[in-house]
Amino acid sequence: MGVLSWYERLTDLSGTLNPWPQAGERVTFGKMTQVLIAGYNSLTTDQAQAVMSKYGADYLVTSSTHALDLAIAYQNSRYILYTNLSN
Repeated sequence: MGVLSWYERLTDLSGTLNPWPQAGERVTFGKMTQVLIAGYNSLTTDQAQAVMSKYGADYLVTSSTHALDLAIAYQNSRYILYTNLSN
């Protein structure tokens, strides 16, 4: 996996937020991490399904507060493990 593939995956996992700094913008690693996490935590069910299908993922993990309309394989007080029934 090259840099472009890594970039594409992070962009896909950040939902509708653009996690990348604009030209000339200085962003710390911590700030970029916050934006990526916020994007991931705002994925919709459709976006999550699209990402799982695109990358052939059988599962997707979210925090327990990030509810999606997907089948749940496992859940505890901190995390939800969703399963991709279409794979």
